[in-house]
Amino acid sequence: MSADAVALMIDDPGARDLDDALSVTALPDGGWRAVAYVAGVAAVVAPGSPTDHIARKRVMSQYRPAKVFPMLGDQVERAATLAVDADREVLAVSMLFGPDGQRLGAAGLERRTLAAGSCVRLPYAEVPAVAGDPGHRLHAAVRATHGLATVLRGRRAAAGALAFYDLNRGYASTEDGMITLIPLAQRTIGYVMVAELMIAASAAVADWCIDHDVPILFRNHRTSLLTPDGADVTTDIAASLHDAELFEQLRQRVNRSFGRAVYDAVPRGHHALRVPAYAHVMSPLRRYPDLVSQQMVWAKLSGDQAPYDSAQLAAIAEHVNGFVEKTKARREEYFSEQRRQDALRSISERDYAALDAGQWRQMFDLLTQRAPVDGIETEVLRRLDAQLLVANDVARMAAAGPAWTPVRQRVFPAVRERHPEFGPSAFSGRAQILGLDPTTATVHTQTDTSPRGGPRFAARVDFEGQTGGWQVATTKKGAAAQAMWELLDVLCGHRASVDTPFVWRHDEPDGPLTHSVPADVSGLPEAVTRFLAGLGPEQRARAVSNPVSWLTNTAVQLGVGALVLDYQQSGLAHAPVFVCTVTLAGVSHCATATSKLHSRVAAVSELLTAMLAAVPFDAEAAPPAAAVPAAPAEPRHARACVQEARALPAAARQHLAELTETQRANAAKNPGAWVTNFASAFGLGAPVYKYTTSGPSHAFVFTCTATVAGMSSTGSGSTKTQARVAAVAELLALVLDAPTQQGCDEHGMRSHHGTLEFNTVVPQ
Repeated sequence: MSADAVALMIDDPGARDLDDALSVTALPDGGWRAVAYVAGVAAVVAPGSPTDHIARKRVMSQYRPAKVFPMLGDQVERAATLAVDADREVLAVSMLFGPDGQRLGAAGLERRTLAAGSCVRLPYAEVPAVAGDPGHRLHAAVRATHGLATVLRGRRAAAGALAFYDLNRGYASTEDGMITLIPLAQRTIGYVMVAELMIAASAAVADWCIDHDVPILFRNHRTSLLTPDGADVTTDIAASLHDAELFEQLRQRVNRSFGRAVYDAVPRGHHALRVPAYAHVMSPLRRYPDLVSQQMVWAKLSGDQAPYDSAQLAAIAEHVNGFVEKTKARREEYFSEQRRQDALRSISERDYAALDAGQWRQMFDLLTQRAPVDGIETEVLRRLDAQLLVANDVARMAAAGPAWTPVRQRVFPAVRERHPEFGPSAFSGRAQILGLDPTTATVHTQTDTSPRGGPRFAARVDFEGQTGGWQVATTKKGAAAQAMWELLDVLCGHRASVDTPFVWRHDEPDGPLTHSVPADVSGLPEAVTRFLAGLGPEQRARAVSNPVSWLTNTAVQLGVGALVLDYQQSGLAHAPVFVCTVTLAGVSHCATATSKLHSRVAAVSELLTAMLAAVPFDAEAAPPAAAVPAAPAEPRHARACVQEARALPAAARQHLAELTETQRANAAKNPGAWVTNFASAFGLGAPVYKYTTSGPSHAFVFTCTATVAGMSSTGSGSTKTQARVAAVAELLALVLDAPTQQGCDEHGMRSHHGTLEFNTVVPQ
């Protein structure tokens, strides 16, 4: 082999049947010259010999955990296997490839003797290190082989072949399109190198046999896959790897669709590999079809008569195909029983994490038809955290009986927060499980037409006489998904159906609200009912648009006591559930949500809605005078003076005095964040904000007082946010003016120079 590069035998360190070796040389023009050396088993196993009969009966070597049963027997296998330190007869397959991986011309096949010392063993695990070490004696050979394999794989993929490898997770496509596990020790680039060169050499031998009229056992593959392009399937598989269940479903679909490759005496093409002819020829030590084909080629190269005619080859193909199918069925039955036993053991021991996607699906489907067992809620939440939970799991829980209600009430908020998009699928799946028609559900939507920073939509869903609560989001799809969760809560008995009119409330944050049953307001004091009766449509709309502030101020104005809010938290740490109880004049109502803010808004909104519904507008009723205080003379902005600027530490005053005009301008862009960080940097404590209200009930004016380090300022507006923004802007002006200001003036800010900036964004 003087004219060839070193021959690499890439295999497991303990492998005993070394069928092939590869020699690849990079050419100056960018192409490659490659030679695949196949163990010359035909030189020691003659057709019709006792060893040949044994090999035909066994069909292939059997690999068991405790022992290997070689197809040829130990003695013949040792005599024919490739070796580092012994001469061996081989079938040499010589190929020339262009820079794009196209094979140039026909392959050359010849019998050779591979001299001792011509081959080098290289374990899969060592291939990456050799490829990355320019000083290693095998570096050039490995780099050339890897370069050619990469181009060959890309060329197959471009032709539509299913060329898929994932060495990290250990999956690859086989030559007949199956998705299989790569043995752990082989999950390196060496696996890809061997696979691609074996495919290229096998296709080259098949082409040579057709050109030279040599009948062999061809490997044919057809498919019932709808898409004609394996590249599409490869993309789908790669995209599904993050989702264990989705990947398993896709793998099973691909395996069923592609079907099995079979042996035949007539070439019919190979769909998965996208080659017109293909044959198994690279493993004659352990696979009988490879030996038969080599015996046919060996006879042709030697000028001898072919050992088999077409009819005999067809009979061998039928025998091997039948053996493979029976072996496959027995193997699948064995492993299926093993998986079943393991699953039963895991279920009995409450070790649900040990179940694979299919086992979990079968177990959970059965379990949701009964009462929940210990540990199942923890496992559901674990699968949620691990991105293993799917919408079908939620649908199964939703369709389960009342015994699952406590589990659902704790799990659904967590799933809803992580995967709001599961809502529609879970609803549809529940309906189908229960034999209902999910298409009869009606989604009602409304669009917020008021001026805002962006669009906003509200949605609710009706189904089988049940109605879920309204939900608000920035998209119709998002609002509908949240509304489906609301309907699921109603259908699962977590809360009662509520059919209330929708009114936009502009102080309500977007997101999932969990509405409760209608509030009972039968115990309202007479003073409150008289006041509500005098509210006209416009006043009611204003009240509903800002329920928390409206009820808070109304309680004070009517002298019926303060609006009391009480919170309780339950659920798991990563999925808290908040219950807000609101009390006004002895009347209480509670609502549940996944945040304190949402529970407060829901509780107060529902209480106010019930109050207005219970007391309709009476045109003859007059609102009490006490409820309509005079509006302030200046409803928008006001400034207080510095109470004690000297309270600032000397370092803080020095820093303020040295601020540049640019730094001052940057501070004015986000005054709340700047003041908060300034106070934190000099140990002044966090700013304090206090609010008061005034004005008539239909047009409240909010006043905010902002205080930090003894300095206070005020701002007013029609909402709390406007008042706070105005107050903090004035507070910033006072802080920046602190080094020189000794009292209050009517203009406020003065200019100074400085050196530092506070840029951390703090929510307002």
